[in-house]
Amino acid sequence: MAFGRFQTSLLASAVNVYALGILSYAFNHLRFRAQALPRAISLHPNMAYQNVINEANYYTNCHQQWKATVSILKRLWAKASSSAIFLSMLSLALLQISSAIETGLAFKLSLIALVFSGSGLIASTINICLGPDDGINGYLLEWTGASDSLQRKGSLSFWFSLVSPMVSVVWGVIFNISAILAIIWTPEGETAPNGARSGKAVNSASGILLTALIVGNLFQTLQLLRIVRKCSTPPK
Repeated sequence: MAFGRFQTSLLASAVNVYALGILSYAFNHLRFRAQALPRAISLHPNMAYQNVINEANYYTNCHQQWKATVSILKRLWAKASSSAIFLSMLSLALLQISSAIETGLAFKLSLIALVFSGSGLIASTINICLGPDDGINGYLLEWTGASDSLQRKGSLSFWFSLVSPMVSVVWGVIFNISAILAIIWTPEGETAPNGARSGKAVNSASGILLTALIVGNLFQTLQLLRIVRKCSTPPK
């Protein structure tokens, strides 16, 4: 049991590092607040009416928090979508430039940036079109349960599905900048034999990274679709 908790904690830390801290920031600011929980329900017959009031206040507060959270997320997804479109066009332009001047590293970095930008656009579109609304549905129930801890079963994948568009966009920015720097610096380094050998090693490593990222982003998209399907099912 202790080893299982350690594994979950390690996985949560690794995913948060990949998410550049966006995951933990979103969890801390957009989760369901514990102070919204109702007072302890009394079993005394005379407290039956108060119990009903407490329960009604709880669900009202919960729904209000959820509506505010969805509103924030939809604004973020819309901005992520616009940013992803711009970054995709920038990546395509950098691909043409790097191909014309034959800089392999810049070409692969531009491809990686395009993968992240495309992934951000796909994820934001899925969340906007198929994702949560401000009604009482499976998303609200999943959100309240996933607000306890990132180490709770299913919590990590749920929260990452909400922030994945922003994470992909940030990585798209990083790799586009890297591609620009590679275009500026690479040509002189590829003329010397040592530079050529080191360039081949870097290109090989970037090729492996590109393949891994394509597979990873495909898995990320499939996970997002799975969560959308699960949470879009009306609660019974």
